[in-house]
Amino acid sequence: MKNYPLFLLAILLIGLTSCSKNRGGDPTDCVYYNSFENDSDLEIFEGYAAQISDDVADDAGEQSLLVSGGCIAPHFYGEIGPFDQDYTVQLQILGKSLDGLGGNISMYLPSDSQQRLDILVDDTAWKEYSTGTLFIPAGEPVMISFLSGGIAEVTTFFDEIKLISK
Repeated sequence: MKNYPLFLLAILLIGLTSCSKNRGGDPTDCVYYNSFENDSDLEIFEGYAAQISDDVADDAGEQSLLVSGGCIAPHFYGEIGPFDQDYTVQLQILGKSLDGLGGNISMYLPSDSQQRLDILVDDTAWKEYSTGTLFIPAGEPVMISFLSGGIAEVTTFFDEIKLISK
């Protein structure tokens, strides 16, 4: 049992870095998690109107994603997957709008953008938001897109983005 302390350390590290991080839930149900703690968390995303911010919710790490764009949308977007099995997922996030005008995060299949779930983030305080469920067939990716503003810029913060298997 010389490796017992190493085994306990491994279990502790898995628990600390799991999808359920600070909000409870079963980490085995988490299909995707991003808390935007460093620039590498932005690698799967594209766009012109997002940056890492130090404005965060309580117990949500050190950084979040700030999105603030103009007329050209989406302001920030990325493809997650493809997945090796079928999933029915719910999108869960923490978010807040700097001025209460609201920003939006959407989840949809690139092959069928009509199957779309949206969250309007319009509270000026950090709040938990979630959607209904979306079926993702095996071999398909899912798109996540952020919109914050239109004719005028709106500043919206997003954190702890999770896709939870239901």
